[in-house]
Amino acid sequence: LALTSPDFSPGGTAPVDSTCLGRNVFPNLTWTSLPDETVEIALTLSDQTDPKNPLLMWLMAGIDPEETGLEAGTAPAGAFETLNDYGNPGYGSPCLNELSPGTRDLQFRIYVLNEPSGLAPGAPGNDSWDELGAKAVDTATLLMHVEATG
Repeated sequence: LALTSPDFSPGGTAPVDSTCLGRNVFPNLTWTSLPDETVEIALTLSDQTDPKNPLLMWLMAGIDPEETGLEAGTAPAGAFETLNDYGNPGYGSPCLNELSPGTRDLQFRIYVLNEPSGLAPGAPGNDSWDELGAKAVDTATLLMHVEATG
């Protein structure tokens, strides 16, 4: 299983359009090598700068396993978003100016499920995130960085 983006290299800088300085949408994402038994895919973006206190910035679930990627800012048919740690549905961009200045470690993770997630649009993000972690049969990550100005 591999998760990639044509918009940035692994460990590279977040594309401007994926921050508050641009369109504030998730970047193009692609994945390969899903197991045959996959029935649902989900994706998260979290700030992992402090692994003991990660910040959930985005969770999309209900993605059909026939999909091979996401177009920037566009949800495929049937997919939906839960709440993020900002208390809003959808993509909570890396607008991290309220945090300490410096480089933030942002991690996309794909979750492969062999049963439906059971999640719903607008569900509490951290509960949904925990459920994904418990149900996933495989995951892959993609790291990007963004500078917080504080």
